[in-house]
Amino acid sequence: MKPVLTREQMRAFDQDAITDAHVPGLVLMENAGRGAAEVLVQMLAQRRADGIRGANVSIVCGAGNNGGDGFVVARRLFTLGASPTVFLCAPRPRLAGDALINAEAWEGLGGAIVEVGGDAGLRKLTRGIDDADLIVDALFGTGLDREITGLFARVIGRLNDARPPVVERR
Repeated sequence: MKPVLTREQMRAFDQDAITDAHVPGLVLMENAGRGAAEVLVQMLAQRRADGIRGANVSIVCGAGNNGGDGFVVARRLFTLGASPTVFLCAPRPRLAGDALINAEAWEGLGGAIVEVGGDAGLRKLTRGIDDADLIVDALFGTGLDREITGLFARVIGRLNDARPPVVERR
């Protein structure tokens, strides 16, 4: 699939929406997460006889806005009958702004956040990936411009080796 906008164009579009059109970033995040959830519902309908009902979806989040999108996806899928599990690949105190608001909204629905910070967290993530019908990569958005090392490299390695499909934002 060919992207409609380049990374730079998408970032500029978002910034214009926020500064010039006065659309809150939280609204943009909600729209992005809901749109992604719609695509995931269609994918699950093709993969499972019972569609989204009870589908295990592992959502792997970072602490930034892409992670915030992941929390919206989790919330939306949960309200539609799926069983999402959210894995946070950053210390909880690093969540801020719109991502924090959406993490709190997810928890407000009774959703749990599994922190992936060490070997125990990586084992939980691996089990979550193995048991998933679908995986959502909400680690990094379009702004990533550094080498991936440490925990993130290990998590991405697990995602790359996953059996179920991994859906990511490009």
